[in-house]
Amino acid sequence: MRRVLKALSDAFKFVLSPLAAGPKAKRTAPAAKKSKRPRPSARGRRAATWPWHKRPASRKAAVWALGIFTAVITAVITAYFTGTFAPKKLGATLSKLTPDTNVTLEEYLKQSSLSPDEYALEELRQVGCLIHFQVEIEGFSGRECAARWSVYDAKSRSRIELPDPWADVQEPIRFTPEQVTDSAAENFWVPSLDTDRPFFVRVELYDDKGVRLTFADTEPIRFHPRPPPANE
Repeated sequence: MRRVLKALSDAFKFVLSPLAAGPKAKRTAPAAKKSKRPRPSARGRRAATWPWHKRPASRKAAVWALGIFTAVITAVITAYFTGTFAPKKLGATLSKLTPDTNVTLEEYLKQSSLSPDEYALEELRQVGCLIHFQVEIEGFSGRECAARWSVYDAKSRSRIELPDPWADVQEPIRFTPEQVTDSAAENFWVPSLDTDRPFFVRVELYDDKGVRLTFADTEPIRFHPRPPPANE
């Protein structure tokens, strides 16, 4: 940065040097004999001691160069301190994956402002697990990203397929960042599994081109669902 500022300073001095030049120093000539020749007029003396007076085009060019140089310097300094020349950073982070067990599908839909109309009463009373997470995305402003989740056995680390009809609840959660760096807090519901073994939930984040940006796993969860309420 010091070298850049030194180079800019030298260039600035070079552009200003013609304008900074003043009248030439007056030399003291030795006394001479009086002559009958007429003395030069004041206008002639000024023209002789101020060369730029004879070249107005050069002076205008210097003024234009000064204006352009000042504009360029201002733009460079502004871009440097605002990070315009910095390389674009792309990244994402998933954090704070927290499970809440014993949450019915109906409870999840209510707090998420989603419609329960497409589910039967028996399905709405199904007890499951609510997973909370936080996402931070950098460099994807205006581009849609999607979070997908899946369930794995905690010991074998093999994927567990959801039983019917719950495969549809694995719809991706979509984000469209509005700023260069944006964040959001989301959650999703996982139905109860036909297993007593501990499991974990993996969340994966993809960009709008289907490239996986990052992923994160919950701690192992051992599910002990409460019995669904009796039919009224």
